[in-house]
Amino acid sequence: MPKIPKGTFKVKRGNDFITVSPYVFPRSKRKGWRFGYQPKPGLGNPWSYVTRMNRDDIVTSAEEILKQRVEGLIWLDLPTPRRRFLEAVHAGCKPEDEAALLSFIASRQKSCEVGAAVAQFLAFKIHKAGEETPHLSKVRGVLEGMAEAFAGTTVADIHRPELAEWWAARCKSAGSKRQNDIRANLVMFWLWCQSEEIIPKSSVTAAERLPTSAVEHTDPTIYTPAGFLRLARAAAPEDRPSIVLGAFAGLRPEECAPGGDKKKRKRGLRGEEIDWTFGVIRLPKEVSKGGKRARIIPMSEALKVWLEWAGVTSKTTGPVCPRNLSDSGETRRLGLAVFGGEWPHDALRHSYGTYRNAILRSLQQVAEEMGTSEKMLHAHYHNPRAANEGAAWFDLRPELLIASDKLSPGEIAPPLLIAATR
Repeated sequence: MPKIPKGTFKVKRGNDFITVSPYVFPRSKRKGWRFGYQPKPGLGNPWSYVTRMNRDDIVTSAEEILKQRVEGLIWLDLPTPRRRFLEAVHAGCKPEDEAALLSFIASRQKSCEVGAAVAQFLAFKIHKAGEETPHLSKVRGVLEGMAEAFAGTTVADIHRPELAEWWAARCKSAGSKRQNDIRANLVMFWLWCQSEEIIPKSSVTAAERLPTSAVEHTDPTIYTPAGFLRLARAAAPEDRPSIVLGAFAGLRPEECAPGGDKKKRKRGLRGEEIDWTFGVIRLPKEVSKGGKRARIIPMSEALKVWLEWAGVTSKTTGPVCPRNLSDSGETRRLGLAVFGGEWPHDALRHSYGTYRNAILRSLQQVAEEMGTSEKMLHAHYHNPRAANEGAAWFDLRPELLIASDKLSPGEIAPPLLIAATR
């Protein structure tokens, strides 16, 4: 029986070490070397053993174990399927892919259930806006519906196929514009999740991969003079200021009398902000949409006389418009009474922009007065009219109301609205 070679020694790395001892292989009786180690040091943890034929090989193995033990991963102790997986990752991952892969792993670990993520997103957006705006209310409806459909699923596990299936079902009865709006809500949420590292960063998110729908562009609906007179006759006395300010000052409905939750909404225009001496409306930024900038709106003679007809004078103080037309349900009633159908949304403001530009021929100035941009005017308010049509609009006076009373609902000549398709 061969003698067991003497010469036990230690392989060191820092303060850590492994003891290597001579070893005789049971079957071949050949001499070699062996050491034992604990993958996770501590009482009760199992030991693993490594044997090699020659000294150089056992030293190399011991040094590798010491190195891996410091790094927290001992390759030899990994199950075979795990080693195969890591080897596949190593083979398929280029150096330039490493950051993206680590980002993906970190995002999956951080990703939360979709309902929780939606709640965080809405809280962020409402805090940023200062209130839950009508737009954010619509966003809430879309995202909470999506979260309910994917309840219990993390955002990182919602991929394009299942998201597209939900989106198609959600948009089944919606028009092209609404379909695109819902898609935009989802894109906004997915991009926010990306910025918060809830999902991994990629060039295109699952929401952005949803298709867009072609929308037929139409010119904005505007009133004819006859249509406005008909509306003025039908409007309740408390709603007259809102109608006049929309038609002859271009104010948005929510700038006249904000709608929605009374606890959250901003105030509307006050009588003190109508400067009769200098002939301007000084709309403060807290009333103007977005609350970012104030604006000054010139008062035409038409605006002055129609405001007086509506009961607003130089002595008026406090809120000018008692109520919001949509909140009160008046838009539904007036739509039927005046047009025999639906209320033409924002048509009063569109009319001001259209007829004002017909006179000024300056979208820049009209944009300044309306608190918007030239780009927005081109996209949503531009319905070119001749100068004489603009003059006819601002020549309207309350004395003409008697004649307008003879028009019947839905009468075609003269038309009440202009809504031409390009």
